[in-house]
Amino acid sequence: MSSLMITGTVVGILLLFLMIVILLQVRERASDERVRHVNALAARYRMMRRLLDELPPSYIAKPIRVRLLERIIETCRQRGALEKTQDFHTDIAQAQAELAKAKDMVVQADEPALIQGEKKALEVRSQLKQLFQFIESEQQEGRLDAKTAAQNLARTAFLMARTLADLHITRAREAQTNRKYRVAIECYHSAIDAMKKLQDHKQAQQLILHYHKQIKELDRLANAELEAQNLGKKPIEEPQSQDGASALSAKLDKLMSEEEKWKKKQAYD
Repeated sequence: MSSLMITGTVVGILLLFLMIVILLQVRERASDERVRHVNALAARYRMMRRLLDELPPSYIAKPIRVRLLERIIETCRQRGALEKTQDFHTDIAQAQAELAKAKDMVVQADEPALIQGEKKALEVRSQLKQLFQFIESEQQEGRLDAKTAAQNLARTAFLMARTLADLHITRAREAQTNRKYRVAIECYHSAIDAMKKLQDHKQAQQLILHYHKQIKELDRLANAELEAQNLGKKPIEEPQSQDGASALSAKLDKLMSEEEKWKKKQAYD
């Protein structure tokens, strides 16, 4: 065999080896990308499913509920195309049944549902942030019209602020029970701060007015108790019920503690 043939054979083997390496790398990158896509779809599905299953029904308006279910069906079909070994017919059938019910829904009451416990309140607030991001993403992609998106973004922003305000109110009620009126007043001011950015929202305005009334009553109680102490008298008894307390204020007893303020925009996957 001539040196030219040997050289050609060696070069051919090297080229073949190089092509195999390149093909393997391309295949590995494609596999990695497919895995990332599958994981992203799975995470999206879990997020949307949790919003529907765990948020109080009144927190998700009809058009948003419909979009969530439609997106769940789309996501399941995309996953089915990528994960041919998995069967998503059950998930799709469940979402389709819920979608049919959602389209027949009557208009929901505007009153937020009650939330029991601090931990649950913080979970709901976190989920409301995800719902806000979902609505924004759907609008940006042209899946929701501007009017519907704006209405539901405003509604969701109010619910987030309301949840945070209610946590402050629970602290205020506890302080009031312990006759720490000044502490309770500070908690009410924190609740007002939570609602301030939504002063154009009708319900937010009503809550702010209610909080101011409560602050005046607490200030009266604090001054009266201080005066009684200065006179060496027994501190006054707090009234069993406060004038002007509305059904809405009674509901504010249900939530606990405070959460960090939310940074509005995060990318929605």
